[in-house]
Amino acid sequence: MHTFRYEKGLWGLGISCKGIVINSYDFREKDKIIVVFTDNLGKIKIIARGVKGIRSLKRESLMLMSLAEYEVKEGKNFYKLGDVHLLRPFKLKDYENYEAASFYLKLLNRLLPDNYINSKIFQLTDHFLLFTENMQPDWKLFVSLSYVLKFLYLLGDFPSFRKCVCGEMKGDLFIDTNASQIHCEECSDGYQSIRLSKKEHKYIETLLLWDYSSNVPENIDEDDMKKVAGVLYKYMKYHFNQDFVEIKGE
Repeated sequence: MHTFRYEKGLWGLGISCKGIVINSYDFREKDKIIVVFTDNLGKIKIIARGVKGIRSLKRESLMLMSLAEYEVKEGKNFYKLGDVHLLRPFKLKDYENYEAASFYLKLLNRLLPDNYINSKIFQLTDHFLLFTENMQPDWKLFVSLSYVLKFLYLLGDFPSFRKCVCGEMKGDLFIDTNASQIHCEECSDGYQSIRLSKKEHKYIETLLLWDYSSNVPENIDEDDMKKVAGVLYKYMKYHFNQDFVEIKGE
């Protein structure tokens, strides 16, 4: 059960939420629709009136990847924006890091259902964006794969890698793309399954367990990361029945 924070603002009592801008698009001449992933309302669409004007004081707070505190009121099709207070602008020194971060926010927007509340995914995304601000370019693939795997796991669309559903670890493992389960060689029927070598399995565990308070491990091989990216690409393509060509790692 989620409790909403009500604060006195432009309309008296509006709903207060902390959120990350994950997408936006134009709406009429001077307005925009801002897609925000919030801590207590989930993914919502907010209509921001007049923000396309050059004198708008809210523009910076509504930029992609920025973190802000919003006061909103529920409308018929969109939430209406009242007050907004910028908590952290998102500034990247490296264009490739910006490109990577913006792609994974688009992925988040693509896969998250509207109004789906998940505080762990919100915290994960916030930590991911903070880390990418000053990330070394050669860390990009590792950090990005780690984020996607964690996101899918928290969303319930990626299996636990501890062991096969039978409780054993016999031979290579197989990811069942339909049921999101891990099977050992004896349990797998090969249908809609992706073979996973022990080395790839170990790398995926490393990616899932790594957190943003530490540097990327030094013994990470770029070619092995690309193989893991290939496995993840195949899994997501079959599991979601969508193409995610940017995840291939090529």
